[in-house]
Amino acid sequence: MKNILSKQSSRFLTTLDYLFHHQSSTISHLANLSNVSITTVIDDIKKINDFIAPLSIELDGNHHCHLIHHKKLAMDFIYSNILKNSTEFYLLEKVFFEPHNRLEDYADSLFISVSTLKRIISKMNKEMKPLGFEITTNPIKIVGDECQIRNIFVNYFSEKYLERPYPLNNVQKKLFEQLVMSYVDLEKRVLNYPDLEKLRLILYVSLIRL
Repeated sequence: MKNILSKQSSRFLTTLDYLFHHQSSTISHLANLSNVSITTVIDDIKKINDFIAPLSIELDGNHHCHLIHHKKLAMDFIYSNILKNSTEFYLLEKVFFEPHNRLEDYADSLFISVSTLKRIISKMNKEMKPLGFEITTNPIKIVGDECQIRNIFVNYFSEKYLERPYPLNNVQKKLFEQLVMSYVDLEKRVLNYPDLEKLRLILYVSLIRL
């Protein structure tokens, strides 16, 4: 799924992943990792610092950089913020939750032109079709292997939303929890907290698709 990321977002992830595990690097080494110029890496770092707080990348005068981070934050935090900053994944989520009849509606919400949106969808579909699903534009929807679609979104949401406040009112929350517990009772299993959270996410994605 990370192949859906734009080239820029992929570079962001490469840079952050390397610095997270090595703490520091030369700019030239990061440029070699992404096969781009030193100027591009410096520009990327400025953009990364705009969305990655409380982490930050500091540059010194010798073309070295250092990742300043809290020890409590894991790599999951970086993945989450890369996904939140990705136009491609934002579009995928918009189509999943907010079906519209016009491409213009999605283009407006993304602040891009319709022609740019079509190029993004075409690029995304090249990566998603081998996974068993794609975005069609007439009508605009996510189609393909339904089990694969649900599995993809469960994994995507678990990576993007480290905390998952489901957009449900109080009545819906009660019904939702009753469904979760009815499954647990039916299976006669004792689930720990991570397993319950995974079950909630699977159920939520399934309800949205239905």
